[in-house]
Amino acid sequence: MNTVTRVVAIVATAAFALTPAACSGTKSKCKANRCDVTVKTSGKANVTALGQKFEFSNLKDDSITVKAGAASATIKEGETKPVGRFTVKVDDADPGEAKLVISR
Repeated sequence: MNTVTRVVAIVATAAFALTPAACSGTKSKCKANRCDVTVKTSGKANVTALGQKFEFSNLKDDSITVKAGAASATIKEGETKPVGRFTVKVDDADPGEAKLVISR
């Protein structure tokens, strides 16, 4: 293998390793029994809030799927639904970003 081929292979490998599979970021701000959560993802994202791991997926215009343990619900913008022993309200849902309130 010549030097040019090695350099190309190394650069390609490094670029692949640094590329995230799906861009995601989740922020939460909790106080007492309530958390305000912002989800930014093109795939799946997770956050631990109120002692529970939540998984967010299927973020579309006006809805998002929220999973907590074995419980799961697809919630539309403006709706509030139970997810396990928690209540989740979707304040805003757009492709790539959602704002939710999780409470006990």
